[in-house]
Amino acid sequence: MGMNDRKQSTAKRKPKKASKVEWAGYVDLPLSASQKEDVEGEYELVQDGELLAGLAALLESQIDVKFKSMDGQSTVACQLMDMNPDSSSAGYVLTSYAPDARAALFVALYKHNVLTEGIWDTTPKKRSTWG
Repeated sequence: MGMNDRKQSTAKRKPKKASKVEWAGYVDLPLSASQKEDVEGEYELVQDGELLAGLAALLESQIDVKFKSMDGQSTVACQLMDMNPDSSSAGYVLTSYAPDARAALFVALYKHNVLTEGIWDTTPKKRSTWG
């Protein structure tokens, strides 16, 4: 089989359709006061290389990462959306907020790796009408 034959045989193949993941909802995971203190303390120590490794691990796990500047506020949101069609949290979004993108990513990684250990609770929470 020559080089030209290989090009022709690969050109005839149809690409596999990727399973599409639709938006399913938000993961309700607010930080408690003590968790906020932990995050702020740990954030002071984190190195950029650790954040990049965490970001790479999210992407390798088929989790989309988006940042959004909140209009009129000095806040950045980091949104993680599970795009793995085989995951129990496929289509769900885990959000974090912080003063800048670096800190927002750190909070998102804290929620994903520490609080949920990578398994997001997508059970709808019953909200009280009080307070």
